[in-house]
Amino acid sequence: MNIMILGFSKEIEILLTTELIARTPHNLTLYTEADHHQLERMGKGKLKVLKGEVIDKEAIYKAMNGIDIVYVNSVNDDYSLDIIIESLYECGVKRIIAVSILEISSKTPIGLKGNQIMSGHAKFAKGIRDLRKDYTLVCLSKLSTKENAYLLTHERTPFRGVEMTTKMIIQFLVNIVSMAFERESFIKKSLQDKT
Repeated sequence: MNIMILGFSKEIEILLTTELIARTPHNLTLYTEADHHQLERMGKGKLKVLKGEVIDKEAIYKAMNGIDIVYVNSVNDDYSLDIIIESLYECGVKRIIAVSILEISSKTPIGLKGNQIMSGHAKFAKGIRDLRKDYTLVCLSKLSTKENAYLLTHERTPFRGVEMTTKMIIQFLVNIVSMAFERESFIKKSLQDKT
């Protein structure tokens, strides 16, 4: 299975990549604006680091071709969102794990610019849903230093805001990938039961 990590903060990119290398047998592609050559050396041949920008449609499309699962952080500008959504669709990505962390997306406190930020996140979530692919949207209000509980909710459940530590987010994302095969067979069985 091929996994791509796209558009996270440098800290989450490093931690998530390190955990996926250590705990899964999958091949990873990290598409990032940061230099991660040391990570690539530690990747034991399972990691390819591609340096590029989210606004580079050709590079994103090339990087995403042949990828099964994409982890993507929320994007607030329409141009980048369109490029990502189009690439996810055209490249035949099977599963999307989209993380919406308001604190990472803007340095401005939510109260000062809340409507603009929230509408950007809503547009991002709608774009992911409209692809009609297998997806998980991880919605957080901000990163926390406290170990808080989080909820798994059903589609269209109103967002109440959850704070999680970086460590908890990484653990949750790795767990999602670790369950990919079981989830795939569960979805296939559900579809067969409907026919």
